[in-house]
Amino acid sequence: MTFNKGTCNIIDLYHGNTVEDWDNLLPGIEAIIYKATDGLTWYDANCQNVKQQAVDHGLMWGFYHYSQNDDGTLQAEHFLSKAKPSETDLVGIDVEEKSTHIHYDDLCAFVEKIHAELGRYPVVYGSTGGYLKTVTSGHAAGDTILTQCPLWIARYGAYPEPDDLPDPWHFWTLWQYAVQNKVNDVPPMITTPGMPSARLDCIDSGMFDTFNVTDKPLKDFWPNI
Repeated sequence: MTFNKGTCNIIDLYHGNTVEDWDNLLPGIEAIIYKATDGLTWYDANCQNVKQQAVDHGLMWGFYHYSQNDDGTLQAEHFLSKAKPSETDLVGIDVEEKSTHIHYDDLCAFVEKIHAELGRYPVVYGSTGGYLKTVTSGHAAGDTILTQCPLWIARYGAYPEPDDLPDPWHFWTLWQYAVQNKVNDVPPMITTPGMPSARLDCIDSGMFDTFNVTDKPLKDFWPNI
């Protein structure tokens, strides 16, 4: 894959964000990925309303689950029952270090359940130096179901593109490179073309992501990126 170093394709959001102006959010942005669930019980009751607004404005949509140290299959069932992802929705799981972080077997169980129900694999989110690297360490590309999952890597303002990726990945598919209130710290090569900084104020916060593009547009891959 060849990284298009001038593109911000995607914004990822959660329940603490508010989109103030959907119309002016459009230039340069093709998709929204939104937190739907957390652990075994929490969910964002407003996530379907936000999805509808995004879809009405021509944006592609994705849901993600914020993982906890709970049974992976049950977490996947909770996510599927609340997010209700359609066949056009990207799905993902967020793996971060915290007091109740997910473990390897449960991460794999989550992935297996998602694939069994939807026929596609979730993207897996983590940072270059974070917990994902710890939980998957030593699991090489041939002995884990995670090989089937696209990697969504977080590293802010980093360039060139992220390296030192967690096992078992050898390339990234999505790169979360900036947070909205720190967007001015992003190197010029990964600013959003045709999107003045004022238009970034259409949301009160949010994370900015790019797709590891080929010669085809993002929509040709979504949701099976």
